[in-house]
Amino acid sequence: MSKFVALLSSILIARFVDKSEYAYLSYADNLYSYIGLFTGLGLASALLVVCTPNVSLGKQHNYLGKALKYGGFFEVITALLLCVGVQFIGIPFPEARKYMWILLLYPLTTYLFNTLQAFIRVKRNNKLYAGLGASQTIIVCVFSILFVLFLDAIGVVFARYIAVIAVLIMAVMYIRKVDGHVISESLRREEHKRFIMTGMALMFANLFSGMMPINEAFIVNNLIKDEVITANFKVAGIIPSMLPIITSSVMVYYFPIIAAMKNGTEIKKKVFNIALINGIIIIIITIIGMFLTPFSIGLVYGQKYADAANISYSLWAMRAVNAVLRMVPLNILAAIGQSKFNAYVSVVTCVIHAVLDYVFIYKWGVNGIAYAAIIAYIISSIVMWLHFTKTCNKQII
Repeated sequence: MSKFVALLSSILIARFVDKSEYAYLSYADNLYSYIGLFTGLGLASALLVVCTPNVSLGKQHNYLGKALKYGGFFEVITALLLCVGVQFIGIPFPEARKYMWILLLYPLTTYLFNTLQAFIRVKRNNKLYAGLGASQTIIVCVFSILFVLFLDAIGVVFARYIAVIAVLIMAVMYIRKVDGHVISESLRREEHKRFIMTGMALMFANLFSGMMPINEAFIVNNLIKDEVITANFKVAGIIPSMLPIITSSVMVYYFPIIAAMKNGTEIKKKVFNIALINGIIIIIITIIGMFLTPFSIGLVYGQKYADAANISYSLWAMRAVNAVLRMVPLNILAAIGQSKFNAYVSVVTCVIHAVLDYVFIYKWGVNGIAYAAIIAYIISSIVMWLHFTKTCNKQII
């Protein structure tokens, strides 16, 4: 529901907002996406690993406080440095600078909310976790429609702030309600160190893994430098980008469950079953989505984006390969304590992907983005599946 509403919101925005302004906002979002990759030093995700059921509530809240404080400070500093940097560095769309400053505090507020959401997942309250995510996108959708009619693309930014602040307040109220009596308990030095190191490992894995799709838009912006192609690439990728949501939603549910499992045989059996069912579903949806692409783009976005259909086909294939082969082992390896291995693989894959992007764009244009990503995803997924099997076999022995 959350992602469907987000898709609806993006569709309406693309129809009502000026095409050039949409490109400028997209460029600002693309730059801020690099900050999002650091995920507050990975400390929000580390909560899911260290806050297991056998850890006291007092220590869990100590972990939460450290994640909010250290990660929040990091988000503020990096966002400010980015805004100052774009004032002195030449960018292909100078008009995007105003959006950079308006969005300055958005990474912080989003990180604080995501951290509280992670803590809600620690408590296995998946209904509230999903409800808050859906509420955020619904609020963004409603206020974006209202504001863009009067403020154009800037109205989208204001709608985002209203939404994230609203759900942030809801999350705080819930945690105070269920744990308001809990007193923070001190952590031992080794516990503090493990928390920080776990967060850093998860951050690097997420950084270089998540950098791949962001690099795609960045390279298109800086190599092609055409507002129309940037907007078409953005629109062409919106519907295919919904595909990995199926896999990521399954991983949201199973991550803490797998993290608590100790039997290598049971882990292998469960993970392979998850991967098989997920793969069948993704392939079926991809075939249907590609078939309906010309009709859906024309119907949803209007004829001004009709030329985006050709780009969309290759992006469907790219997202499918990622969702079927790579996303499951990427998440599961982190859940079973192999975050460092994920980080190493993600770094190498990101470098290979960036090099292939530049080469393939010059050879095949914007469609080269998909070809480069597919090769990188296949290589990394083979390596991760082999390591997952090896790790489980060691636990069995």
